[in-house]
Amino acid sequence: MPQHLRALLYDPTHGSQNELVNQIMTSFEQSIGICVISMAQPRVMIDKAIVSADPSEVLDLATGEETKRKLAIVETPDLAAVVLTSGTTSNPKPVELTFTGLRSSTESLYRCCGLSSDDSWLCTLPPNYVAGLAIFGRCFVSGSNLVFNSQFNVDSFFESVLEHNITVTSLVPQQLEELLESGKNFGPLKKILIGGTKVDQKLENECINRGVEIFATYGMTETWGGICINGEFLDNTSGRIVNDEIQLLSDSIMAGYRHDSILTKSKFSTDGWFKTGDIGTINDNTLEVIGRLDEIINSGGIKVDPKNIEEIIARKFPELNFGICSTQHPKLGESVTFCIEKRQLEEIDLKTLRSVLKELLPSTQLPTRLATIEKIPLTQSGKIKRKELANLCEVISDYLADIKGAAN
Repeated sequence: MPQHLRALLYDPTHGSQNELVNQIMTSFEQSIGICVISMAQPRVMIDKAIVSADPSEVLDLATGEETKRKLAIVETPDLAAVVLTSGTTSNPKPVELTFTGLRSSTESLYRCCGLSSDDSWLCTLPPNYVAGLAIFGRCFVSGSNLVFNSQFNVDSFFESVLEHNITVTSLVPQQLEELLESGKNFGPLKKILIGGTKVDQKLENECINRGVEIFATYGMTETWGGICINGEFLDNTSGRIVNDEIQLLSDSIMAGYRHDSILTKSKFSTDGWFKTGDIGTINDNTLEVIGRLDEIINSGGIKVDPKNIEEIIARKFPELNFGICSTQHPKLGESVTFCIEKRQLEEIDLKTLRSVLKELLPSTQLPTRLATIEKIPLTQSGKIKRKELANLCEVISDYLADIKGAAN
């Protein structure tokens, strides 16, 4: 029989966070798969997400309106969630994740990090991405207490930690840095999982000095989140390197991409290993992630496809000679950088660019830096030499630095 898939439309800026927790947990208890779709993005992307996920029903948590989609068919047994990847802006891939994978992931993670049902989680990561949804799933499987804050800020974070006796959370490095800069006491919080990018050693040392244990995670949507902690694979996962690519064998790996058997097949080797698309090495059973085989930018844990952003900008500003590249950033790891030829610098600024694009892209996909270069480097076929662009460009504006300066 077809299985239900329930899409939950959720706006993190307008409350209803308790309703979201209730809906997810109730759906899990009833063995109904869920897909969380953020309303804090352009309507066109919301519609694309619904079509891509292909749910049986759509529930708007803000209004309570429920829409049935009678033709939707769930073909995947044991389906727990469909999570849309952040890897592309125009066509996010719908990843089918199972309850079996969730249980395996949770149990392995708990053994590795010394967690139990007595622990209390604080989730401040968006549940429309796997980093946030996996926390909901872990609490469902383990019986651990869950507290969800729909938006992150330092004061509410520490208030939740003290009020609910929070012992563990998952953050991106930028959030951790803000918490440490506040100088506030972490109280009962003793374990922090960090994903997205590498943890700065200075931040890690400061956490240790405050009695907080840091677990650097590596994983992706297709693996129910973290499958490697501090360079060591969880006990339900094996890893190998083939032609520089990290490949995985794990109980927590996805069932496949929804309604796309061809794409699913392309992501697995002939002997069943999942091909991550990441470049890395394994020495003394320790994994080191070096980069990507493709050009995806990992900005604060959100994966951004520069080609799709370029296509959107080109439609709005056809007269500009520009390229999108990644530049190293102290908070985000990588910054989505808009690089324009110097002769056209007066024709655009970062604030204007972000203002135009915010109607077409979620805020996490917007360029955070403006850079200049004498001439955009191209291949003979006209493609942008992205690494060369990143190495030669000069950053002249940084959105995060600008808003921090304005706040001060």
